[in-house]
Amino acid sequence: DVESRIIERCFSSTLKYFPLMIGCLEDYIPNGKFPLFTNTDRPFVLVGNSAYPSNNHLEAFEIISSSSELKDKKILVPLSYGDMQYASYVEEFGIKRFGRRFVSLRKFLPLQEYLDLLGKCEFSIMNQYRQQALGNIIALLYMGVTVYFSSQSLVLEELRSHGVDVHSLEDGD
Repeated sequence: DVESRIIERCFSSTLKYFPLMIGCLEDYIPNGKFPLFTNTDRPFVLVGNSAYPSNNHLEAFEIISSSSELKDKKILVPLSYGDMQYASYVEEFGIKRFGRRFVSLRKFLPLQEYLDLLGKCEFSIMNQYRQQALGNIIALLYMGVTVYFSSQSLVLEELRSHGVDVHSLEDGD
């Protein structure tokens, strides 16, 4: 809805909006069973979802570095697809900045293994401005992970418009 309003303002009002859902939470739940995520051991903060610069990883790393609440968290960064040169750059930067706390995912994991890792995150920083990572975001919210977005994120605005409890990095909420 948010994006369609932007397009209407910028382009012809003769365009038609067709809502499309390309995935749902059930796609991420093995055997169609909805387990309760009661994991209290949550040593990770997830940053982004891929090796694309649109994740704004370095900006997110600055936020983590300045947060006393995140000083003991491991930094989990999926880099298994996207721009592999950029992935190497982010990984090198992350290791220099966070040392052994930095954990990069350079290979695809089986879905259940990946979901188990997401369930070990207490926080997630989705610092993209454009629509991205919705499958991960929905799964994280279901698991009770606190998800932060850039205040410029269209996803933040859309989720808030539906009453979803999400947070802005800049507002500190």
